[in-house]
Amino acid sequence: MTKLIFRTLFPVILAILLFSCTKDEVKNIPKVSTEGISLDIRHFEQGLLAMDTTNIEQGIAKLAADYPLFFNGIYLPRILPVLQDPKVFSQFVKAPSVRSLLDSCSMITSNFSKEREGFKKAFAFYKHYMPNRRIPKIVTFTSEYTLGNFTYEDSLVGVGLDFFLGQGHSGYNLDFFPNYIQRTMEREYIVSKTIKTLANDLVGPPAGSKLIDFMVTNGKVLYILDHLLPREQDSIKLEYTQEQVAWCNNNEKSIWAFLLDEELLYSTKQKEFKKYIDHSPNSPGMPEMAPGRTANYIGWKIIEAYMNRFPTTSFEELLNLKDAQAILTKSKYKPKR
Repeated sequence: MTKLIFRTLFPVILAILLFSCTKDEVKNIPKVSTEGISLDIRHFEQGLLAMDTTNIEQGIAKLAADYPLFFNGIYLPRILPVLQDPKVFSQFVKAPSVRSLLDSCSMITSNFSKEREGFKKAFAFYKHYMPNRRIPKIVTFTSEYTLGNFTYEDSLVGVGLDFFLGQGHSGYNLDFFPNYIQRTMEREYIVSKTIKTLANDLVGPPAGSKLIDFMVTNGKVLYILDHLLPREQDSIKLEYTQEQVAWCNNNEKSIWAFLLDEELLYSTKQKEFKKYIDHSPNSPGMPEMAPGRTANYIGWKIIEAYMNRFPTTSFEELLNLKDAQAILTKSKYKPKR
């Protein structure tokens, strides 16, 4: 086995300098305007909280009228189907734990101006890169920790606010939400995670079952996310700490060499490479500082290399490129260090 050398983090002062550069200084960010970007953002949790619990059937009818697609097409039949029974719905909406959760989530949306502005900027870039696609409606909701963000066709994006109540929230069971996951269940991640969900829907599933297929697919997602939120911190988009981002930037070549040396790139055994593409506290075999999903990080760099070689490729064309091996070959990807 080839001996791999993983570098330690830069000294603190260099790390600070690394993150002090503005995105505009290192990226060719197009000038886009939010004028004309109209967002339809609704807050379902506030509708639930405002229900007249003495007349449940009337309250249900109002929710159905106010949120026809979400309530009738998604919330009742798919998220919490048990609530299709009005008696159960009544018990649910009156339960102290549910009322407390609704209160907590409503505190977020009572002043949603920062998130609204973040979404508006993201969709301005969305229309710039994909002008023929329509902007979906956004619905915030709670589901008692059942579902986070989701998309429904091209018409709706859901934001599960009970997944953004902050690390240490009383409802976050460590068995389901370990600390490395809870760290990103903060309000500052709402826009990025929502746009990432939209990007996942745009890209679709991998065309094959090899690690390289997953890497390139997830790399596309990160590439699109990066372009729709070009001024957001990489740590937010990658869901890493800044130290982990710096470690990946400093060890790109060694991560790539590790994947090759361990013969993982063309493996179809997901048990062997799952932690390199899915949420995990670490990347097995790499130093302790290495976060999970390091293969996705390399996938992002492969897509960047491809788009740099073929700069006239539109987002729609990128989405239609399904052959991961062809993308890798044509990208002539070479890690920086």
